[in-house]
Amino acid sequence: MNGHVNNGTYQSYFEEARIEAFALLKQTDQRLAGDFEIARCELEFRKELKYPDEAIVTTELLTDERGRFLSQEILRGSDSAVVTQGRFYLRDAEVPQIYYRIEDYPHAVYHSIDVAWPHMTPEAKVGLHTIQYYLDDARIRSGYATGLDIDSLQEQGIGPVVYRAQIDYFAPMTFRDELVIATVYERGEKGRLAFRHDLFSKSSRRLLLRARVH
Repeated sequence: MNGHVNNGTYQSYFEEARIEAFALLKQTDQRLAGDFEIARCELEFRKELKYPDEAIVTTELLTDERGRFLSQEILRGSDSAVVTQGRFYLRDAEVPQIYYRIEDYPHAVYHSIDVAWPHMTPEAKVGLHTIQYYLDDARIRSGYATGLDIDSLQEQGIGPVVYRAQIDYFAPMTFRDELVIATVYERGEKGRLAFRHDLFSKSSRRLLLRARVH
C-alpha cells in the first residue's frame, strides 16, 4: 500500500542471510557447534526499501548480558542507508509453558489460521517471515473488526507503518496446526498505537508466540 517492501519480507532477507552466515560461522566458532533456535527478535524499521533497489544484509554473532544473538542490518544498495536493524537471540534455556485464559483478554480481537503446507521451511516449521505475515494479517483484520475504515484509507494511499517489533518465540508451528491470534490494542510511545499479538495453539491452548508491534 505504501509502495515499499513489507516488514515480513525483511524477515525473509534476514533468514536467508542467517543460513549463509551460520554455514560459514559453524566452521570456526565453537559456540555454534549444535543446532540453534531463535528465541526472540527485536526489529527496528528505519528507512524504506523500494523496487528495484538492492538489499545488502550484514550478519554478526555477538553476546550481551541476555545471551548470544545475531546482529543483522539491511542496507539500501543505492545509498547504504540502514533500512532495518535486527537482533535475533538464540535459545539457551527451557521455555516456560503459558496457556490461554479468556479472562486475560477482555478486549481482544481474534483471528484463526490453519497452517498450510506452503508455509513450511525445509525444517518442516513455519518460517519467521511467514509468522510475521500472520501478524500483519491479524492487524489488518482487527482494524476491520473494530470499525476502522481501511478501505477509505487505502483510497487515499494511507497504510499503517510499522517502526518497531519485538517477538518472543516459545514453540515452533508446523503443518496442520490450527492457530488463534489474540490482538490487543495498547498505547505505544508518544501516543502512537501499539499492537500486542498472542498466538495460541487452538487444540492445546498453549502460547506459542507473543509480539508487540509499534
